[in-house]
Amino acid sequence: MKPLKSIFFGLLFFLSATLSAQNIYIYPEQPLQFGAFTVAAAGGTVTVSAAGERTSSGTIQLLNSEHHPAVFTISTDHPTPIEVIVEVSREPLINSDGTAMLMASISPAEETYILQAGKPVQVKVGATIQLNSGANSAGEFQGNVSINVIPNSE
Repeated sequence: MKPLKSIFFGLLFFLSATLSAQNIYIYPEQPLQFGAFTVAAAGGTVTVSAAGERTSSGTIQLLNSEHHPAVFTISTDHPTPIEVIVEVSREPLINSDGTAMLMASISPAEETYILQAGKPVQVKVGATIQLNSGANSAGEFQGNVSINVIPNSE
């Protein structure tokens, strides 16, 4: 009876070690950049899609400037494919005056990817900001986009 317990605990420890040894790495490659624009009386939105297209609504005039989605590379050293859910969260953008602005939306908010050693995945993230002429001060706003990678257990 005693040797049987030892084998059971040994197998349980081996399975736990295998599950915890899935290292996942996230590398920021490019920041999200909305580019330059002017905001007239009514305000509106500026969107940079995950594909890199920039659009505006309302009375916002886009200026000829660099713009692009955020790009992250996600990889693992695990030889067996791992299905992961990538969640993106938005945080306030703040300028040098301390004025904060929240991104109206971010895309994709959640996606599923397959990771495997030697096959990194590139994740592109776009977003929309809402601008009201009187509510936002001029300047360069900076902030963070948070990426969470969760192994999918379904």
